[in-house]
Amino acid sequence: MKVYRGTLALSPVYQSRGIPGAPGILYGRAMEGWHDHHACEIRYRDVRERLRDMAERITQVEQDQRTFVDLLRDVRELIRLVAARLQALEYRIEEIARRSERIPRHFRN
Repeated sequence: MKVYRGTLALSPVYQSRGIPGAPGILYGRAMEGWHDHHACEIRYRDVRERLRDMAERITQVEQDQRTFVDLLRDVRELIRLVAARLQALEYRIEEIARRSERIPRHFRN
């Protein structure tokens, strides 16, 4: 199928009539002859193409979601490591503060 004006559709010859409010549905003979085998074939191919496109989009969304979850896991691990590092630094600062208090007391006595 060719793309006309940004949508998958038949050539402009078949776009003579359509269903109002139903964008993207094939026009012309496919709408006129519901019992016509050719019209059914056109509708079937259109639906099949749309389903294939939807399946590809869903696959892409799933891949994007997996990537996002992996990024969140990495951020969570990074935050955990930063928190552990800050806790270690806080302990070292407290240790240094205790030593600095002991040094003046030692020299005063």
